[in-house]
Amino acid sequence: MRQYELAKQAGISVQYMSAVESGHRRFSLELLTSVARELHVTPDEILFGTPPKAGRMTADETEKEIQNLFLDTSPAEAAFLIKVLRASKEYIREKPGKAKN
Repeated sequence: MRQYELAKQAGISVQYMSAVESGHRRFSLELLTSVARELHVTPDEILFGTPPKAGRMTADETEKEIQNLFLDTSPAEAAFLIKVLRASKEYIREKPGKAKN
């Protein structure tokens, strides 16, 4: 998908999209989720460049992973991570054709 097509689908200008890509502007969580939907990827892939871990994690693995993630975060970082997790969860639940649990 071309930059102008993605910008149009996301409801933003090409200039804004270009500024985000070059690091001069930032995405809102809503825009991140919208762009991820248009690209058929997860917000994780946009933010970190890697797809989520394949397979299901056990409850213990999930809890440990989350604890490790928050060990050295500031309150502001923790708040941001929680927003990203919530947006990711919403995206996953709204994704067309997703597997039911």
